[in-house]
Amino acid sequence: MTEFKEEKAMSDCIFGYFDSAEQGEPIYDPGLHVPCPCCLLPVGDRNGVTTISLLAEKDTWSFFFRAHTGCWQQASAKEKTAIESSLIDSRNTGG
Repeated sequence: MTEFKEEKAMSDCIFGYFDSAEQGEPIYDPGLHVPCPCCLLPVGDRNGVTTISLLAEKDTWSFFFRAHTGCWQQASAKEKTAIESSLIDSRNTGG
């Protein structure tokens, strides 16, 4: 598995979002052509995709991203935290 590297470009392209809890469809859905944040291969290139949802504290927006199920299961807690934190950190710094 490729070591996760925090890059603004990746944060911008892999995360989808809703701007309210009542929404049925996301404002932005990156689709399945985007890279898995663990191995960097397109998520649609393999069987088994996991969607991970995030809600930042005191934020009305909710976010999600997709990863290969196997990659996400094999990722360490530290790798998962780095991936999830990259989104939260980019939101807090206006990125």
